[in-house]
Amino acid sequence: MSTVIMPINETLADAEVDSTQSSSGVTTGDVLSWESVVAAVSAWPGHKRPVKIRLHGFSANPVVLVAAIRRLYSLTELRTGWNSYAAQPIQRDVIDHVARWIPTLLQQTTPEPAIVPRVRGGIQLEWHRNGVDLEIYVDSPTDIRFEAEDLNSGETAEAPLAGNEELLNTRIARISD
Repeated sequence: MSTVIMPINETLADAEVDSTQSSSGVTTGDVLSWESVVAAVSAWPGHKRPVKIRLHGFSANPVVLVAAIRRLYSLTELRTGWNSYAAQPIQRDVIDHVARWIPTLLQQTTPEPAIVPRVRGGIQLEWHRNGVDLEIYVDSPTDIRFEAEDLNSGETAEAPLAGNEELLNTRIARISD
């Protein structure tokens, strides 16, 4: 099943904590709003008990999704000069934006992206898999672009996200096989 990338400003469906018993013996049937999921995930670094999150209406692998969101919110810890030079802190609106967008981006078999801070406060998502190099640059909620290279054919693409969602979908599908 392939995922179609939705406009980034769409709201995410509610997330539900799985009510099955986890390996730690904890059970819960709480229903969480997306904001609650983001808050919970961002507060997890010291969390010791596993929690399962089910997102309705998205095909992203929940384990990959939660790991990606945790990595995103870990970037809030970076301060000015985090690279030993004058790198800016990562913009919170960029992090929030990517956290809301990534469930529509990832497919069930899409591996976790490398999530890299950018020196001007943005975020880079990248994959190097199945003969495809894919990098997505999010410099602000309205400035998103990507570069993709098929290492087998030599075909390259560089484009803003707006108007090129289908092209990005095909590259996501390739790295997700």
